[in-house]
Amino acid sequence: MARKRFTRRQRVSSGIRKLKSGRKSGKYLQAAKTAAAKFVEDYKERYGLKLKYSMDDVRILDRELEKNYKANTLTPEEMVSMGYYLGELLRRNVGGEYEFREDPGVLVIKCLDIAAFPILKIQKALKDKRHGALEAYVFLYAKKVSDKREKNTGK
Repeated sequence: MARKRFTRRQRVSSGIRKLKSGRKSGKYLQAAKTAAAKFVEDYKERYGLKLKYSMDDVRILDRELEKNYKANTLTPEEMVSMGYYLGELLRRNVGGEYEFREDPGVLVIKCLDIAAFPILKIQKALKDKRHGALEAYVFLYAKKVSDKREKNTGK
């Protein structure tokens, strides 16, 4: 039976899929942490609030995206920093490792062969409001990882 092939759009639009290749964390971990810390610092400077890499911070990111729909306030650099922050939030709360694709700016968080694409998710959310709702994206990723962990432990 032939394996069904999906277009890149179908794979990326779900935001979560299994990866076949990519480069592992190693030297990229510090760069991602630095970019996420820059977003935290900039956000504190702008709004006086310190982000804590908690799951509750996803709502703050959603509010930032909502503001951006009304008035384009995010620069491309800020958008990428937000993506790194989302990736670091996922890594700290759900687990996993960073992988970087050859395409510039494509950060992948991979945990138990389940992947999330935080920068791509932010980019898509900024282009079209229908792709927003980072909260749903984050919790779907966490649920898939949790289900896989449960399956692996045999419970």
